[in-house]
Amino acid sequence: MTTSATTQTFLPLLRQAHRQGELRALDLHTGLFLMERCGGDQLVLLAGTLTSAATGLGNTCLPLAELTTLFPWLEPAGAGEPAMPPDAEELRRALLASPGVSGPGEQAPLILDENDRLYLYRYFAAEQRVAADLAARAGQRLHPDPDQAASRLALLFPARTTEPDLQKIAVALAQLAGLTILSGGPGTGKTWTAARILRLAAALARQPLNMALAAPTGKAAARLDESIRNSAADIGLVPLATLPEAKTLHRLLGCRPDDDSFRHNSANPLDLDLLLVDEASMIDLILMDNLLAALPPSCRLILLGDHNQLASVEAGSLFGDLCRNAQSGFCKELAGQLERLTGSAVPVVEPAPTLVSDAVVSLQKSYRFDDRSGIGHLAAAIRQGKTAIMDAWQEPPWPDLVIHEPASARGEKWLREQIVSGYGPLLKAGTIREAFTALDRFRILCGVRRGSLGVAGMNALCRDTLVREGLLEGHAGPVRGTVVIITRNNYHLGLFNGDICIHWPDGQGRLMAWFMGADNRLHALAPARLPAHDPAWAITVHKAQGSEFDRVLFVLPPADSRVLSRELLYTAVTRAKKELALFGDRQLLARAMTCPIRRFSGLAGLLGHSETKSFAKRRFSGTT
Repeated sequence: MTTSATTQTFLPLLRQAHRQGELRALDLHTGLFLMERCGGDQLVLLAGTLTSAATGLGNTCLPLAELTTLFPWLEPAGAGEPAMPPDAEELRRALLASPGVSGPGEQAPLILDENDRLYLYRYFAAEQRVAADLAARAGQRLHPDPDQAASRLALLFPARTTEPDLQKIAVALAQLAGLTILSGGPGTGKTWTAARILRLAAALARQPLNMALAAPTGKAAARLDESIRNSAADIGLVPLATLPEAKTLHRLLGCRPDDDSFRHNSANPLDLDLLLVDEASMIDLILMDNLLAALPPSCRLILLGDHNQLASVEAGSLFGDLCRNAQSGFCKELAGQLERLTGSAVPVVEPAPTLVSDAVVSLQKSYRFDDRSGIGHLAAAIRQGKTAIMDAWQEPPWPDLVIHEPASARGEKWLREQIVSGYGPLLKAGTIREAFTALDRFRILCGVRRGSLGVAGMNALCRDTLVREGLLEGHAGPVRGTVVIITRNNYHLGLFNGDICIHWPDGQGRLMAWFMGADNRLHALAPARLPAHDPAWAITVHKAQGSEFDRVLFVLPPADSRVLSRELLYTAVTRAKKELALFGDRQLLARAMTCPIRRFSGLAGLLGHSETKSFAKRRFSGTT
């Protein structure tokens, strides 16, 4: 190394990286701000900029050993150039000597932990709080009358089986513990199980429970609401009128648009005894920190999700971290309590799992996809990284799955045929409600935004195709049947990033932008009042999380795309309920199956530490 880490000047390199699109303006300004606060320390400039950039890539921290993994442009471009970055050991010594960096237990703009993970203080503190809170909730034990709980549970699950019934175990667990984490793929019965959790909790309560249902997005909240009510009708749950309407997490917490804070927090907690949250894989670290701060310690928390899906858009891989160390069993004491309630054997794990691992139940059996389902086979192969399904797959043997390779001479013609058959019913609908029903039956998903295989290119192809076929008017601006997606929150209008609307005439023939609420009610807005929005014939896979469609056309990104991953492919495939069409090279599909996303976080490790458990107990007992 030719230049000491403490004397090297990093600003020219960082500015060049910003010009080349490797760094956001936010990252560079964060580094400059921290450097100014720390007396012009160049190392704080480098550390602050890169740690901010790491969060922009979805990580909550920046491991010193992974600098060039996350930022390959840091490598010297040629011989004779300074070594960048310094080696991890020298960098650690230099950072801890800097006035802007401290270790755990102290306050500084940047925190370097014992595992050489560098954090912005905000994310370090949030990770510590979330780990402590979840461990505390997982360790709380409720004490329902065991005989009454067992008899009522038997009514909800009348069928007897020799194998452990994971759905029944999950319902029993939610009556015993302050935290229940239910993971499973589409069709494994998560909301079916959740409805029974609510039913039994209400039946065993000594007084009426204040319950709430929530999800990260409006679409996910609407699906949760519909699924819970459909399941509830089958089991005589508390009268449907008394079931709470599912809300977005931001609405539940009372988002304040002017200062990006929430009305409900530790000083003004929610009045809840039980909160059930669906699509928890979409929740980032900071949102979970805000949610837990607003929940009373006595509030039971049930998280539903699929840990194989894409993680949140913002920093963190929270749900994946919660499920990472889960085992197919429980500690001896909890297993005995579950056996008494369920009346069947419950696996015991030795040595005893961590508190949070003891709160996880992973549903395996799919009730939607059977052995005849190509979607089910492909989803399972992706989840397990079994690429042999592609190598041996010359002619798909399943009627619900089609793969069309772009190299084919009729690639564009095939895409246009899919567009017409998929969106024709929407544009031929007689009413706006029929149009929304048609929209839920077909959607085009893309892995990237830009390029001919991205959202931009596919939306242009859709418009051109539908105009050419006479299904859509050709003039500029909104026309009857245009589908758009909101791209910026507008709290005053109650519209959020990801909300979908369809342009359609009202009763007087005026073109309006129509939205379908979580309560299945329609409301309209003048198109000129819409916040920032884009066409939505095609949307990204991320935007489709929390939604499912009868038919899905997934357009794979180019081979050199950095977003191509196992999680992206799995999430796209599992948005389809009945039919799936893939537009992409088979070898590219196989490659994606072997490329899991790696996000850096300290949460999974924290959840297993004894000091986290003891801190959590102190916090919930009011001694800290």
